Formats: sequence, C-alpha cells, structure tokens
Amino acid sequence: MDVQVHGTFRVQPAAVTMGQAAGTAAVQSIRTNRPAAEIDTEALVATLRKAGAFLPQQTTTKRMTRG
Repeated sequence: MDVQVHGTFRVQPAAVTMGQAAGTAAVQSIRTNRPAAEIDTEALVATLRKAGAFLPQQTTTKRMTRG
C-alpha cells in the first residue's frame, strides 16, 4: 500500500504543473482569440514563470514545437 501512495505523491507535482499550464494556455487562447496550437509559447512561459511555475528550460520559441 505504501508503494502506491508514494507513487501518487511522486507524480502530483507534474500533474499540478500540467494543469496550471493547460489552464493558463486556455486563458491565453481565449484572450488572443487564437487556437491553442497557435498561442505564443514565449508569452505562456513568461506568464507561468511570473506565477511561480518551475520551468527548467532556458530557451523558448514563439510557437509550439511538434515532432
């Protein structure tokens, strides 16, 4: 049982960060009247950092990177 509980605690920070990013991106999409795939990711990252989100990457681009 402890292993399952500890596993939940390990993934919680990532889940919180993804939720914060998704919500912030949705607001940005609505405010700029652009589809989520076309939002300015530099502005998104700046907004998230201003709100205290931990984002370790050093560089960003204006558009999302897709593989």
